[in-house]
Amino acid sequence: MRSLIVITLLLSLETAIAQETVYEDARVPFKREWYGGAMIHGHGWGLNLYYAKHRAAVDRLLYGLEIAGMKHPKEVKSFNPYYEESRGYLR
Repeated sequence: MRSLIVITLLLSLETAIAQETVYEDARVPFKREWYGGAMIHGHGWGLNLYYAKHRAAVDRLLYGLEIAGMKHPKEVKSFNPYYEESRGYLR
């Protein structure tokens, strides 16, 4: 029983030592980054693009562009019944 307690204490001390940080100061891993994506949902679609400039480790300047196409719930496509080759229009 006593040896089990000693082994548990030694293992817990080893884990505590392993949690130290490698770097003393905060570093910026990237100077610039780009990311974006596409989305689709029940009322339409969208695209987004972001550009970020890192000033410091915790501070960045972020520019974003988002484009979305959305459909109104009451939007219905209608056709003219009097013309055979009529194109649909939104009402």
